[in-house]
Amino acid sequence: MLPYYRMIARGKNLPESKVCEANAVIGECALRTGSYALAEEAFRNMMKFRKDAFPINQLATALKKQGKDKEATELFRQVADRFAMSERAEDRFETVRALLALSGSLESVERSRAFGMLETLLEDDPDHPEYRFQYAQLLAGNPRLFRERRIPGIEPNAAVLLLQLADAHPERPEYGLALVELMLKKLRYARNFREHNQRELADTVNLSERLLGRWPNDPQVISGMVRLHARYIGALRREGKNAWARRESDRLQGILEVLFYNPEISDAVKESLIRLQLQRLKLLRHDGRSYEGAELRKKISRELGFYHGPMLRVFREELEKAGPDDESSVGKSEDSIIFERTKQGL
Repeated sequence: MLPYYRMIARGKNLPESKVCEANAVIGECALRTGSYALAEEAFRNMMKFRKDAFPINQLATALKKQGKDKEATELFRQVADRFAMSERAEDRFETVRALLALSGSLESVERSRAFGMLETLLEDDPDHPEYRFQYAQLLAGNPRLFRERRIPGIEPNAAVLLLQLADAHPERPEYGLALVELMLKKLRYARNFREHNQRELADTVNLSERLLGRWPNDPQVISGMVRLHARYIGALRREGKNAWARRESDRLQGILEVLFYNPEISDAVKESLIRLQLQRLKLLRHDGRSYEGAELRKKISRELGFYHGPMLRVFREELEKAGPDDESSVGKSEDSIIFERTKQGL
């Protein structure tokens, strides 16, 4: 739909509201797909017609993603200075976003000020999803800091609140991605997991798979889903749950294999699968499971024929480094291999 919206954005004699809406859609799509220069262009065009805080914040976000930190910081400060006392709730909320972008630490003045403004906004509109999302982000960042000032009537558990938001608003991947990032942090201390943490983790793993199904070409969704599964699998192995870890690894590989041959799928999905398989190949060779290794080598080689991304040479080199499997095992069933080795042992 982008060409359609660009045509509107460049149209002449159109209402300003139409032009702004078109640029907002272009900018949002560009931010989600990592096209930050395009997002910058769209939000600069939007600012020609709108004088509120939203396009300024969005432009600052696009600039920050490109490493233009100085200009981004100036714009965030502009929002914080100009719109904190605005009569419009939308502008005050954008001030909250700007303050959080400016906060250098979890106990910064900007973060505390943002919490105070958000508390007032939630008192007026407790069901507003964006207000609730920012509150969840604050709790996730440092729950102890705001324990005494938690907002009455709002879910105090960041993970539960983010899961509620993600389920209620599947069109907003940022809600689910925030939950994935929170769970990745918690998994660093997986040994301290309690029963409710395990339930939250299972819910987050399932959510990450739903996100991938809905947004299979979003780099952040792909990266988040794969990292979460990988860390979850690693935690299971550390706990000695090797069979469970193997099942989860197979499940992740199966999900990516289903997506691999979709002609519209991104290189990022294909790369995630091939990396996973190359790691699996090393483990198989280490365990002496040459038959499975040979079959996996053939599968990877076949998939590389459908991949034309920037990692092709690296993947081919890694496959070659893995070395050929035992030729006597290739094409034989596992049962026949076991029988031959048993006979040799006798």
